[in-house]
Amino acid sequence: MFDCLQCNRNVTEVLAKFKLVLLVTDDSTEEAKFLIFDNIAYPFLNKTADELAEEVAEDDDSVLPRTLNDLIGKTLLFKMGVTSKNLKSRKSTFIVDKVTDDEAIIE
Repeated sequence: MFDCLQCNRNVTEVLAKFKLVLLVTDDSTEEAKFLIFDNIAYPFLNKTADELAEEVAEDDDSVLPRTLNDLIGKTLLFKMGVTSKNLKSRKSTFIVDKVTDDEAIIE
């Protein structure tokens, strides 16, 4: 049970959610940070926050879940919004609207 500090109620049901911050690189030295919320990530990961949490070893929570580790080296296509902050700073984070690994769409 959790206490909500805003409404002063006891919360008995909690829905676990996650966000991913990916460091995306190309074949050169360019890189960017992409932020993906769970509702965008779920369709291509096919895992809920609870299922991803189960993949984390209890004795070493620094180990990347297998589902996320499998993304390393994979070619993905991202659709994202670009803000003025993204254009001004090379170190900003892009928020992803859609992602796919469908080769027919990527080509």
